[in-house]
Amino acid sequence: MAENQSKIWIGIGAAVVLFLVVTTPGWKEILGISGEFSLGGYAPALLLLLMMAGLLAIVMMGGEKKPE
Repeated sequence: MAENQSKIWIGIGAAVVLFLVVTTPGWKEILGISGEFSLGGYAPALLLLLMMAGLLAIVMMGGEKKPE
């Protein structure tokens, strides 16, 4: 169980880092990405919604399992 929790926290941390990178002004130039890839002004909100959905899924599926 501890191994699964470790993977979950790594996933949450990766999602937070991705959110912070994408919402930072100039991230495309810093990473050297060129071209038109844009979700408009909704990208940060969509990423946050995706993170919240992931956390909800973890809470719904996780938890202490009672021994039978």
